[in-house]
Amino acid sequence: MIFKILVVDDEATMRKGITNFMNWDSLDCQVVGAVENGLAAMDFLKNSDVNIVLTDIKMPGADGLELARFIHDEYPQIKVIILTGYADFEYAKTAIKYDVVSFIVKPTNKRDLFDAVKKAQEQIIISRNRSSIAKEEIAFLRDQLLLEMTTMPYVPSFVKRLSKLNLSLNDYYVAAFQLVPLENDITALKK
Repeated sequence: MIFKILVVDDEATMRKGITNFMNWDSLDCQVVGAVENGLAAMDFLKNSDVNIVLTDIKMPGADGLELARFIHDEYPQIKVIILTGYADFEYAKTAIKYDVVSFIVKPTNKRDLFDAVKKAQEQIIISRNRSSIAKEEIAFLRDQLLLEMTTMPYVPSFVKRLSKLNLSLNDYYVAAFQLVPLENDITALKK
């Protein structure tokens, strides 16, 4: 899998530097965009597939923490790494609140950025695996519940169990069965 990265910094030299600083191919990453502030990043995310955002904090328009909040609320599958020149504890505390993967103080070295990107990649992979397993489990539970509903009289607890599986009785299928004695099947097969 190739991880797609968006770089967000108000300084053009920083955007270019981050884009060229790492051998992104060696990390299975591709920089898909570089924008100048949080507002531009929010617009970019609406139309682009991004896995990891590397952002500064202090920027005009919307800063990095506003961007982290937006991503946390709207695109929770995207991981955020903050690269900043401000080592303020309040910034770090807010970053934690929005599930930022790493808070790196500039100037940084390749190892810190490499480790932060690897951590973000691991979190993405774990999240995708959990999501896949959860979907399989829900499909199995849904099938089991629907089977129970066809073999048992209606029970009020079905509604609660259906809602836990994001199903409702508003959408349903109707099936009709006719039971034929087994003896007729055997007789029909012999003919």
